[in-house]
Amino acid sequence: MGDQKPRLLARRPLASFFALSILFFLPLFAAAGVAVTLNAPVWLQYLTQALSAWSPTMAAMIVTAALNGSAGVRALLIGFAKWRVKPIWYLFAAALPIAIGYAAAGIYALIVGPTPGMIVPLTAPALLVTVLNHLFRGPLGEEAGWRGFALPRLQARYTPFRSSLILGLGMLVWHIPTFFIQGLSGTALLLFMVSFAVALLSFTIVMTWLFNHTGGSLLLAALMHLSFNVSLSVVAIPLQTQLAIVAGLYLVLAAIVTLLPAPRDRAKA
Repeated sequence: MGDQKPRLLARRPLASFFALSILFFLPLFAAAGVAVTLNAPVWLQYLTQALSAWSPTMAAMIVTAALNGSAGVRALLIGFAKWRVKPIWYLFAAALPIAIGYAAAGIYALIVGPTPGMIVPLTAPALLVTVLNHLFRGPLGEEAGWRGFALPRLQARYTPFRSSLILGLGMLVWHIPTFFIQGLSGTALLLFMVSFAVALLSFTIVMTWLFNHTGGSLLLAALMHLSFNVSLSVVAIPLQTQLAIVAGLYLVLAAIVTLLPAPRDRAKA
């Protein structure tokens, strides 16, 4: 009986990974909500929020350990040490999401008109705080799971495009509880949900393209994920509108990279 769980994980590693990611996320996310509701110390609120973001890595490490032991876990995490890539990929990962964030502000200004404070002034200390704030509440906690564990296994069976869609859908389900803490309702909430889905799926396609061109570098994946999250903080416009514009821009970018030649050796499990 003791080895039934490892056998189940071995038979259905991807399904087990997605299920465990959600099962770990829900109580941790609820704990974060309780901490905020009770006005707990700021450090405790941040800690519970950060821990919930690490649920994909927790799931990936458990399934990997069941499949390949500690050596497999080390191999999973080694992607964060893949830093020797062409400088253009660092520029792409770090600068592109920020550029899209500011482009969204420009489009908003053209449609609605510029508003005071639309561009958030970021001094060096403020930028550092923003980066550190997002770093541990997303990219570092998620990428070992999404791109480190799931994506290579999906690409061993499917095309990069189809793998991206499957991964994106799994990530979308994982994010569903976060939809209801945005302070939105009615049409605004519906627009947010649709925009989030389009943005996430499109961004996942772009991330797969980056991942495959950098030899499976989780460092670059985490950098681009971080840049995307930060890009939503540098502009102060209505969130649902901002996300709708960003979704459209990433949809165009996803279409472009899908038409570009794929690397000969894409990252597989």
